[in-house]
Amino acid sequence: MASIEDEISDFLDEASRRFDGLWQGFSSAGFSTASFSDLSDTASEMTTLFEPVAPYNASQLLTPLVSLAAGVSVLVLAGVSVAALAALLASLLAVAFILAEVFGYDVSLANPGEFSS
Repeated sequence: MASIEDEISDFLDEASRRFDGLWQGFSSAGFSTASFSDLSDTASEMTTLFEPVAPYNASQLLTPLVSLAAGVSVLVLAGVSVAALAALLASLLAVAFILAEVFGYDVSLANPGEFSS
């Protein structure tokens, strides 16, 4: 069994390899005078960012499924965070309404130009 230091070292080596490949792909494309072959090379280098790392890349058959499941889970979690933000804003609006209408507090924002003379 590999130690945690070996696993961290392997992870950092893999991340470094992927970002170096991406950098090489972008620098070889040249952005302004890129041909289609250069852009396809850049796209293939970018796809390495979305490949799973060990031990999730052990099976060539499951690697695309793991990548797809990870991408879908990122989208789902982003949706959950947006929904949580909406729930937070709705609850703050309810608190402001209760403070203003039930308890009679004046909840208002000051005009920043009002304080300068």
